[in-house]
Amino acid sequence: MKKYTITLILILFCNLIFAQKIWFVNNPKGFDFYLNTTIEDSKITGMTRKNALIDIVGRFKFTLAKMTTSIIYPEIVHFEGNIKENYFKGKYQKLFDQLNFNGVIKNDSLKIIITHENNNTTELKGVKVDKIEPVRDYKKTVKRIIDITEGNADSQKFIKSNDWSKFKIKILEISGRINDDYELEIAFGGIAKNLPKELIEIVKENTRVLLNIK
Repeated sequence: MKKYTITLILILFCNLIFAQKIWFVNNPKGFDFYLNTTIEDSKITGMTRKNALIDIVGRFKFTLAKMTTSIIYPEIVHFEGNIKENYFKGKYQKLFDQLNFNGVIKNDSLKIIITHENNNTTELKGVKVDKIEPVRDYKKTVKRIIDITEGNADSQKFIKSNDWSKFKIKILEISGRINDDYELEIAFGGIAKNLPKELIEIVKENTRVLLNIK
């Protein structure tokens, strides 16, 4: 009886491992990102870091956005669909966009094709990874961006303001939990919302330079 029990546990454990995978996804029209997928009962769910949007803007602002915009899930990317064999399709959330998509999983590769409202498509390709490791040292990257911005901003008066101070505290606090460049971009956009347009542009440009993105 013990042998059968152990065998059954091993089978269930193996199925669980098979059902959950981590991918590093290449986005030709933006920043690359990590994606977790789970397959259960012919349903596939995929998401970037869990509750990242709540982490970035706070639960109250996320709840307000959910009530007043098309956003549904608290992840930057979240999709759900039906899967048959290796092929799947459904709805794909990218922040405020809710789009149709289809995809396929073959061996250690993932392909997702997203259809936009103008019928143009974006093809994402992912490779399976064993675990999520930050692409770079984001706390160090954020500190460098802040230093460069403060050293080059035209308005030194604003650099001493409460808005800039709050921005620095929040972006530094969250930087230790960021895992990929796409989340860094979204975090800057969400947290810097109240900053002057010119300063936001400086921060974004610094981000692109420091990440070696043309």
